[in-house]
Amino acid sequence: MEIPVEEIVPGDIVVLNAGDVIPGDGLLLESNNLFLNEAALTGETFPVEKTVGVLPSDTPLAKRTNSVFTGTYVANGTGRALVVKIGSETEFGKVSETLNLKPPETDSSTASAISATC
Repeated sequence: MEIPVEEIVPGDIVVLNAGDVIPGDGLLLESNNLFLNEAALTGETFPVEKTVGVLPSDTPLAKRTNSVFTGTYVANGTGRALVVKIGSETEFGKVSETLNLKPPETDSSTASAISATC
């Protein structure tokens, strides 16, 4: 059954088809020629193949071939995934949170010294 993205919670199983936006971070349960565009998250310009499998917990984000992530979309194929994280808990949510952090203010004398040496 279709439900709004806002109602997706961890533990839900989502069906993935070409063109779908991934609603939450999840682990693949099934995949059939599944390729995701992860450019918004990893910068990878080509679709990445996703397959069911077990990977070490320290596998880098761009190498997690058994996972799907919020903010990415299905470029090709089909699959089913178990949602494990939503909202600010997702990898995309973590990136978003860091963008909200303000850089430390510089001392005006330091800024003047830097501009005087340039």
